[in-house]
Amino acid sequence: MKIESNSIDNTKLFSGKVEDYQKFRPHYPQKIAEFLKRFGALNKNTIVADIAAGTGIVTRLMAGHAKKVIAIEPNQDMLGALATLKRDATIVASADLFSKWENVIEILQGVGEKTGLADHSVDLITLGSAFHWLDADAAKIEFSRILKPEGYVAILYHERDREEDAFQKEIEEIQGKRFPAHREWWRKKFHPRNYRKFFGGEMITYTVPTPVEMDLPGFTGLIRSTSSHPKEDSELRTKIELDMKEAFGKYKKYNGMVDILYQATVYLGRPH
Repeated sequence: MKIESNSIDNTKLFSGKVEDYQKFRPHYPQKIAEFLKRFGALNKNTIVADIAAGTGIVTRLMAGHAKKVIAIEPNQDMLGALATLKRDATIVASADLFSKWENVIEILQGVGEKTGLADHSVDLITLGSAFHWLDADAAKIEFSRILKPEGYVAILYHERDREEDAFQKEIEEIQGKRFPAHREWWRKKFHPRNYRKFFGGEMITYTVPTPVEMDLPGFTGLIRSTSSHPKEDSELRTKIELDMKEAFGKYKKYNGMVDILYQATVYLGRPH
C-alpha cells in the first residue's frame, strides 16, 4: 500500500485531517444502497466489510441496511472517528432495519490486503474512495478468501469531471503544478479499466449525480482533507491555498458559492 512514485506510507497520510474529512467530504446517497439491493448484494442479513473505512462515510450508509458492518481502517485518527460513529445514539431506520449503529458496527484495525477476517465470512466488501490505495493483486487474493461464494465487491467513488468542467480543470492544473509526480500516479490509478481488471472484465456500473454547493471555508476544508495537501503550515501549503482561493473567486456564483459537480459511482463485481 505505497505510492510508487515516492513510497509514502499512505496509512498515515490522513493523520491530522479527520476534522476536515468529516466536515467537508461528500456522502454517498441512499440510491447507492438501493442499487446494491436491486442486484442482490445488500439486504438485512448482509455482513459487510468496509475496507479503508476512514471516518465511516460508507460504514454509516451500510449500517442502515445490513446486519453487520465491519469497518476496517489502518489510521489511528480515523479509528477514533469510527469509534465516535459507533457510539452515536442516533437511531438508524429503514424499511429493512431498525437498529442502533452501535449494535451493527464492528471496528478493526487493519488493511485491505490483510483484514484478519475469517475465510468466507462476508457477503459484501465496500471501498469508498480507497481502491487506489490497495495493492490490487494482494487485495484480490484477500477479498476472494474472505468473501462468501456469491459475495460482491463494491468500489465507490465521488468522481468529478476534470476534462470538461472549467473549475475542476483548473483545480487539476493547480494540483498538477504543485504535485507533478503525484498527479501522474493519480491518473494511472483512477481509471475504470483498473476496476474492470480487478473484476476479471465483468462489472456493473451505477452513477448518481451528487452536486455540492460550497463556500470558501468549505472548499478550503475539502482541499485540506486530501492526501496530498501539506499538513503543516509551509510555503507550499500557502501557495496551494492561494491558488485555490483565486480559482474559487473566478468561478463563484452570485451567492458566493461554487458548484462541485460530483457524481457518485459504484463499480460492482466479483474478484477474478
